[in-house]
Amino acid sequence: RSSDLKNNANGLLATSRSILNQNSKLNKVEWIVIDGGFDDASKRFLQTFQSKILFKFISEKDLGIFDAMNKGVMLARGKFIFFLNSGDIFNNNNILSVILPILSSSNNKIIAGKIKMVWQELSNIVSLKPWVPHQATFVPKEFFKDIQFNNKLNFYGDLNYWKCLKERGRFSINRIELVIAEFKMGGIGNSPSYLIPRTIERIKVGKMHKEGDR
Repeated sequence: RSSDLKNNANGLLATSRSILNQNSKLNKVEWIVIDGGFDDASKRFLQTFQSKILFKFISEKDLGIFDAMNKGVMLARGKFIFFLNSGDIFNNNNILSVILPILSSSNNKIIAGKIKMVWQELSNIVSLKPWVPHQATFVPKEFFKDIQFNNKLNFYGDLNYWKCLKERGRFSINRIELVIAEFKMGGIGNSPSYLIPRTIERIKVGKMHKEGDR
């Protein structure tokens, strides 16, 4: 999606360069952008974008980040789904050359690596165990057939999705020691200005999955 920051053309450009600069053959990669229908430089970039990579985009209003992610899943034709928000980048140019062979031999498992979280001059590498960061996780597309992201959630739609998979016995993960992506903190998911609604939604997700009953 074209970011929770909405009109983020610079972030979209950084993400596109990160994908196109991969040292792997991109004929096995499909790039889908859902930009939320914002009329800015992001849309102009998408309309004029040309590359050998299989590319498609939707520019229309949506219900938020997780609604956009669901739309991307519906359009995808590949075996695995991987999400980068605008501004998220691969950690280096060799990520796909390492990960694609792992995916081709995967036995219907989620493949999850680590992510570098960046705040100004500081950074931290995390795996978010027991869960996974969606920017470092490749999910079999068939997992989305009966479970999608809850588009009524604004902050914890990914956590809610992982919990839904676990409750159905499908949260089977092959964890790899690879820092897959980097993202800069400060967006809707971690900005201090969203602390209260984020906390309220986290409690809501906990109640949805009866966390206090275990």
